[in-house]
Amino acid sequence: MTREQLSKKELKELSKQLEGCGLICTFSKKDKVVKIDGKILSVNGELDYIFYEEKIYPSLKLVLRKGVADFRKITVDDGAIRFVINGADIMRPGVVDIDDDISIGDFIVIADKTHGKPLAVGVSLYSSDDMQKLEKGKVAANIHHIGDALWTMEI
Repeated sequence: MTREQLSKKELKELSKQLEGCGLICTFSKKDKVVKIDGKILSVNGELDYIFYEEKIYPSLKLVLRKGVADFRKITVDDGAIRFVINGADIMRPGVVDIDDDISIGDFIVIADKTHGKPLAVGVSLYSSDDMQKLEKGKVAANIHHIGDALWTMEI
């Protein structure tokens, strides 16, 4: 694993990128922000952010620490859970609830219906209005889920 400590300039750029994703994040001088293998960001030893298709997104562990209420969400039924936690993209028939303010390309949390717990994080392929109109097909790309390599990674 290659590790690269980010400079103050890089942290400012990173904060701007996160704002573009709808996240407000400021780093203090004490924060140790490290880029691992060019695709993961560790903040103070915690896996907080991942890079996906040249954009930065919060990791599932960060979502769990902050709480689901801070993020846009798609809720799936119990039948979809095993597919989601095995890395499958989110299909419309398994979706039971969609937050109203989702746009194409937005970061979203995929949560289970019964407990509301996050199962995965992904990127929306449609706006919430378009998702509501669909009856079948993919509605979101699963980019990181419980049990994947990022979830089990030791930093």
